[in-house]
Amino acid sequence: MKKSTRSRFIFVFFTSLLLSVSVVETAFAQSLASLKGTWILTLSGNTGAGSSAYHVIIDLDKTGSSTVLTPNAQMTSNTIADGIGSSSEFFTIDPATWNVKKRTASASLTCQNHTACGWNLKIQVSKDGQVFNVVDVENTNQTLVGTAVKQ
Repeated sequence: MKKSTRSRFIFVFFTSLLLSVSVVETAFAQSLASLKGTWILTLSGNTGAGSSAYHVIIDLDKTGSSTVLTPNAQMTSNTIADGIGSSSEFFTIDPATWNVKKRTASASLTCQNHTACGWNLKIQVSKDGQVFNVVDVENTNQTLVGTAVKQ
């Protein structure tokens, strides 16, 4: 192989390698951003309010949450302790826990107009990015589970 041909080959090889790394990094950055949009989440289980059911409309931005001062989740609830109610809440996916290969992360959801309670959740997003499952495995005596569907 001539020196100029070998130099071109090396240049093309390393350029392709750098481009591949850039594509992988971009895919990672866009994975959480791909969840941007409106989701409908249904939750049920036992909470501090007893047997509970929730219907939550969530608007996620490209970071997995909303602006800091604006609630991004409208919750309708039916609990043993409080009966039927509605509130404005925060649903946030923690970007530091986002695992692009497993499509999992930690998330949080506030309750009672984000003043008195909340849940630490684990989520797993479907391969097509249109559904995610939710479970609360960190709060003692709480067995909240649910599914969200992208609108």
